Amino acid sequence: MMQDEFKNYLTMLQYAGGVLRSMGADRYMLASTSWLTDLQQEIENIIGPDGAYAVFETASKSGGQSASEGASFAALFAGMPLEERVKLVLKYGQLQGWGPHELVEYSPDPFKVVVRSPRPYIGNAYEGKADGPRCYYQVGLANVIQALANMDKRDLTLQFTETKCVAKGDPFCEYTFEAKTGD
Repeated sequence: MMQDEFKNYLTMLQYAGGVLRSMGADRYMLASTSWLTDLQQEIENIIGPDGAYAVFETASKSGGQSASEGASFAALFAGMPLEERVKLVLKYGQLQGWGPHELVEYSPDPFKVVVRSPRPYIGNAYEGKADGPRCYYQVGLANVIQALANMDKRDLTLQFTETKCVAKGDPFCEYTFEAKTGD
């Protein structure tokens, strides 16, 4: 079944000017998980975990925003309830290689989404030896989920928190996306 889903996913990809593109206008590239984890760990070695988080947060937010812009993104989710849109984007991420993600909590008001990932590639690279969460790239999902919600004119800004992480020894990673309130 997963193989058929992946084949279907590949039909969504397009080449424009010899460059791989997906839902948004942004260019995609294939990279190994070892390359990405080595990159993250080297950045942590140079500027520390907080600095690395800031770097990946900025890049992931930008990637999430560019992925959720454009007519093809809106067309893909047209007429679909928000909870189903969130589930579809989690499946999309899995097909891109981010690993399986499960929606474990969904609340429309106040808006809150909790996602669990049993085998995140970054968390697994640390083998439970990190002193805190390390799945910085997941913050990009906040922009995508925010865009999905704002298709319904909600005007939300989401806060991302990684509450559990395989990198520090938890059995899975868990991410919470909640509407920011106040400043």
